[in-house]
Amino acid sequence: KSYRFINAQVPDAGAAGGQSFTEHYITIVVHANGVNSLEVDGQRVPAGSFRPIANSGYVYGNFRVSGGVHTARGDSAFGIYVYGYGQANSYGYIGGGKLRVIAPDRDAPQLVLRPECFAVSGTVLDTLVTDSRLERVILTPTTLANVRLDVEPFIPFADSVRFRAELINRFADGAFILEARDSIGFVTRRTIPLYGFTVGAGTREQGQGATGAPLLVEMQVPVGRTRSVALTITNYGATTQTITDVQLALRARNVRFIGTTLPLILASGASVTLRISYFAEHDTVLTDTVRLVGICSARAIAILRIISQADRTPPTFTATLDDCGQRIILDITETEAFSSGIASITPLSLVNCTLRFDTINAERVRSLIVVNNPRQDAVYTLQLQDSAGNITTVRNIIPGFTLALVGDRASAGTFPPTSITGTTQCITLTYTNTGSQAFRFTMLAPQRNTHFSLPLSQMPISILPGATQNIIVCFAPSAEQTFLDTLILSGNCVGDTVVLRGIGFAPDLVGVSRCDVPLRMRIASTPRMALVHVHPQPASDIVALQVHVHEGGTSLNITLYDTQGIVREQVFKGTLETGNNDISFSVANIPTGMYLCVLRAGTEQIVRQIAILR
Repeated sequence: KSYRFINAQVPDAGAAGGQSFTEHYITIVVHANGVNSLEVDGQRVPAGSFRPIANSGYVYGNFRVSGGVHTARGDSAFGIYVYGYGQANSYGYIGGGKLRVIAPDRDAPQLVLRPECFAVSGTVLDTLVTDSRLERVILTPTTLANVRLDVEPFIPFADSVRFRAELINRFADGAFILEARDSIGFVTRRTIPLYGFTVGAGTREQGQGATGAPLLVEMQVPVGRTRSVALTITNYGATTQTITDVQLALRARNVRFIGTTLPLILASGASVTLRISYFAEHDTVLTDTVRLVGICSARAIAILRIISQADRTPPTFTATLDDCGQRIILDITETEAFSSGIASITPLSLVNCTLRFDTINAERVRSLIVVNNPRQDAVYTLQLQDSAGNITTVRNIIPGFTLALVGDRASAGTFPPTSITGTTQCITLTYTNTGSQAFRFTMLAPQRNTHFSLPLSQMPISILPGATQNIIVCFAPSAEQTFLDTLILSGNCVGDTVVLRGIGFAPDLVGVSRCDVPLRMRIASTPRMALVHVHPQPASDIVALQVHVHEGGTSLNITLYDTQGIVREQVFKGTLETGNNDISFSVANIPTGMYLCVLRAGTEQIVRQIAILR
C-alpha cells in the first residue's frame, strides 16, 4: 500500500524568498503488526517512533518532513495525515482524499451548437469545477413556429443536457428560444434561428412563398422556331441562399435555361429573372418540372407545359384609309400563338401608287401605300408570306377623283337671263365617272351659295363606274344685275369647279289703275335674305351664322342636313329684324363630316356647306 502526498510550499508575499509554511509533518496510523514494513521516501520508519492507541491494536507516529512531494509505502494498510504550520497559517488534509478548489459558481450555463441542414443539435453544459449544475432547461418555439423540438429527459442538477431542433417546413424559416438555469440562478437565454431553403417562383408579394404549389408556365412555340419565357425567382427568407443548379425533372429535350450563372447567390429579398428557352422540332405537347437545387435541398418551382405546332395560318392585315383617300396604312401581323413570323412582303402589282415600309419586325410590318395621281384610281396587289410558307394575297383599289365634265366648261355654268320677280331658273351639268369605283361627293355646293343652289331632292349623288349623271343647279336673282359664283365638286380632298354666271332682269309690268289710268312698272329689286358668312370652317364646337334680311319680320327656318338628306339639327325657326342677324348653334355632338345648312324663307332657300372636324 502507498500514498503520494504533498506538503504545501507557498511563497510568503511579505518576506523575500520566504515560505508561508515553515514546519511540515505527517502522522501515520497503522496496525501494530504492520510497523516493520513502513517506509517514507524509501527510508525505513523506526518502530520505536510509534505509540499505541488504547484498546485498538493500532499505533500512530508523528514525523517531521520537508515541504514538497513525498511517498509512503507499507505491506499493510495504513492511514496518513499531512499538515504544516507557519507564523499565521496552517494546512492539513487526509491522505487518499479527492480534492478540489472550494470556490463560488460565477458562470452561467454554456451552449454548444452543431448546425445541420434545416436543423441544429446542441448541448447545454454546466460542467466547470465551480459550476453548481443545471436546475432546468426549456426550449420554446418563437412566433415563427415551424420548429420541431426534442430534448433528452432532464434530471435536475445534471451537468449537461442534449437537444435537437429541426424545421417542420424546410421551405420556411423558423426559430426557437433556449433558456437554461443553474442551481445558483445564472440564466443563459438565446434565440436560435433555423433557415430553410426559401427560394421560390414569383415575387415576394405574389409568388410561391413557403407553402405555394409550383407555378404553371405555359409556352406555345411554332415548329422551327425558338421562344422563351421569363420566370422570376425570389428569396423570400431572412438569409442569403445559394442555388447550385437549375434542373428539369424529366430532362425534356431542347429546353435551355439562359441568362443566369451558377452558383446563383440571392440575398434576402432579392429576385432574379430566369429565362426558359425552347426550340420546337415538331408538333408535340410536353410537361416537365423546373427544380432549383440548393446546398441542402431541391425544390420544384414551376410546371412547364409546352405546346409546339406547325404554323398553318397566313399573315393577317388591316388597311386604314386616310381622310382624303390618298394614303393607306397597311398593318400586317403574325401574332397568333403559333405564328412563325413574317418572312416577306412582295408587291405583285402597283398601279398609280408607291409602297413604303415604316416598321419591320417578325411579328408586325407597318407599310404605307401612297397614291401618285389622285385623279386616277390606284390599284395594288401584295403577297404576304410567313416563315412557314403560308401566303396571303392582298388586292385593293383606291378610288380617285375620276369625274369628267361633259360639254363646254366655259359655258356649262351660264344661266339664261332670269326675272327677279321670284323666278328660279335651273340648268343641268353632266359628269361621267371614268374610274372603276362608284363616286360619291364629299362636297357639292356653290361657294357663296346666296343666289345659286342645288335642289336637295337630288341628294345624295353617287355616280357608278362608267355612268353619266346629271347635276341640277338653280339660279334665283334678287336684283337687276349679273351674279357670279363657283360650284365646288369634291371627293377625297380633290375636286372640280364650275363658274356659275346668271343675269337678273326686271320685267315691265303693264296695267290700269282704278281710275282707268294706264300703268307701266319695272321691278328694280326684291327683298331677299342673304347668308353673309359661316364661321369657323371647319367647325368643332360652335358655328356662327350671319344672316342679312332685306325686310324685317321675315319668317326664317334654318336646318342642318347630312349628305344623305337626314335632318341633324333644327338650328332656328322664327322671324328676324331688317339687316344683319347673328345666329349660333352647337355641333359638339355631331360626328365629323360634311353637312348642308339650309335657310328657307317662304319659297326661297339658301344652301351652304359646313365641315365638322375633330
